[in-house]
Amino acid sequence: MNKTKVLNVIMIIAIVILSVVFFFNLVFMVDSFKYAKERREEKAAEDETMVMEYELENRAYDEIMNTWYVKRMSDMEPVHGYSNTYNIAEYCHLAFMTKVYEAEGNADRIRLCDERKEAVKEKLGRYSYISDEVDTIIDNLSD
Repeated sequence: MNKTKVLNVIMIIAIVILSVVFFFNLVFMVDSFKYAKERREEKAAEDETMVMEYELENRAYDEIMNTWYVKRMSDMEPVHGYSNTYNIAEYCHLAFMTKVYEAEGNADRIRLCDERKEAVKEKLGRYSYISDEVDTIIDNLSD
C-alpha cells in the first residue's frame, strides 16, 4: 500500500513537471513564430531596398513606378519596406504629370503638382538627388 501511494505521488510530480515543461515549450514555440514573421518582413524590406537601389543605379524609374502602381492597388499606404519606393515613384509621377499639365496649359494643376512634389521631395531623405535627376529627364522629354 505504501508503495502504491509513493508511486502515485511520483507520477503526480512527474505529470506536473512535464506539464510545466510542455507549457514553457509552447510559449517558446509561439514566440519563435512571432520572431519568424518579423524576420520575414525585415527580409522582404531588405530585398525591396536592394531591388530599388539596383533600379536607381540603372535609372529604371519605370520599374520603380510599376512597383508603386502594383502595390497601391492593394495598399495606399506603403507596406513595410516600400516607403522609399513609394516616395521616389510618387515624385516621378508628379514630375511627369507636371509636364502633361504644362502641355495642356493647366496652371492650377501645375501648382498643385509642384506643391505635392515639394512635400514628397522632403520625404526622399538620402535619395533626394533623385529629384534633380528626374526633373532633368522630364524636362528633356520632347513636347
